[in-house]
Amino acid sequence: MISAQADWTAREPGGRLELRGQPEWINRFRSGLALDARNAGGRLDEAVTDGEDVTRGVDTATTGAKTTASLADRIRQLQARSGGTMAQRLEIERELAELQQQYDAQQIELRALNDRVQSARLTLDYRQGGVMAADSPTRPVARALSDAFGLSMGMLALLITAGSVLLPIVVIGGAVWWGIRRRKPASA
Repeated sequence: MISAQADWTAREPGGRLELRGQPEWINRFRSGLALDARNAGGRLDEAVTDGEDVTRGVDTATTGAKTTASLADRIRQLQARSGGTMAQRLEIERELAELQQQYDAQQIELRALNDRVQSARLTLDYRQGGVMAADSPTRPVARALSDAFGLSMGMLALLITAGSVLLPIVVIGGAVWWGIRRRKPASA
């Protein structure tokens, strides 16, 4: 997955999903999505799969890797010659290690670029439609029912809160009242 976003609170709810994968997998996914949409009473309006041109990056990485390998070979040939001080030989070793790291990084980049060449990108834009869509004539009724349910749950929550506050007061007040009433006849 590359990215995903959704906005279900807007006037026209919808979302966007971007995927990257092998072209065969992308095509199977898109076919399954079209079937799911049709089974749900919807439709797939447009289906576009994009490839990405990374040939320049592949060429650059390949050339860089070849240059680095060639330079490393030339330095190894210099190292094989007799002569030179220990410091010079150590400097050559350091240079060879740096070139090897650079070559390894270029090979990793080249593999990543080759993977991207073999993959496709699918972008899905979803927008709600049909009977309960944002611009549907039945939408106000659905929203009113949803609001009524929310209001009734809010009232129930208020009653529960009020009961949890008032119940201890009523119990204590009732006990005090009962105690006072019971005490009056005994003192008379």
